[in-house]
Amino acid sequence: MYVLEKNIEARLRQSDYIPINSILYELAEFSFSIANFLAIASTDTVCIGGGVAKLSDILFERIKEYTEELVFIANKYNYKIVRSYFIDEAVLVGAILLAADNIMDDSIF
Repeated sequence: MYVLEKNIEARLRQSDYIPINSILYELAEFSFSIANFLAIASTDTVCIGGGVAKLSDILFERIKEYTEELVFIANKYNYKIVRSYFIDEAVLVGAILLAADNIMDDSIF
């Protein structure tokens, strides 16, 4: 996710505009990562936060389309890609939930 933002940011610095092909290339690369994650994790939901979650609906839908083209056959139509409710605060919220879970389980003692 961070890499996607940085790649687009780097291309912005090179010129005043980003050709649409450059953006689509970065989205396809990101989708490839999601497809690999789905093959390994076998999860039913991928939640995306940070800057990628702030993308326009059109670009976010393109990530979903590219992922569907690339995903392993066993995962096809068996997952969903959603935006994180917390956007940029996802890491902080996840850390708090993990800490709370560990305290409740006494696994940190």
